[in-house]
Order: sequence, then structure tokens, then C-alpha cells
Amino acid sequence: MITLNLKRKHKGVYEVEAGEILVSVSNPRIANGFGTNEWQLQIIDKTDWTNLLNDSFATKAEASQFGARWIIRNL
Repeated sequence: MITLNLKRKHKGVYEVEAGEILVSVSNPRIANGFGTNEWQLQIIDKTDWTNLLNDSFATKAEASQFGARWIIRNL
């Protein structure tokens, strides 16, 4: 199983940066107390702050695994 080495930024928000890529996995309900309870995966190109991927998953583990596979296949 391949996953991302995410670091907790604050409650409900986990990120990892590699070069010009930022990967964020967050849960709005945990982070803010309102919103959806799904985990949002965002992969961002920091050179121009373009969203390369923005998708939602039922669990943090699913988001992390999908993100790792997406990065391996696409970057």
C-alpha cells in the first residue's frame, strides 16, 4: 500500500510539499466544525497555484492512497 507522508498542520488538515507540488488532505467538519464530513484531496502546482486535482473521499486513508497513486502516474 502506497500512501502520502502527510504532516498535521492543524486540526483536520494534513499536508506535504515536494518541490513545486503541495498535497493537502482536509476534513471541513473536523477543521471548522461545519461542512461535509468527507476528506478533500487537493494537489496544487505552487508555481502558478493551479489545482491539479480536487476530489473527495470517505476516509483520510482513501484520499492519501489515491493521491499517492495519482502522483506516481501523473507527475
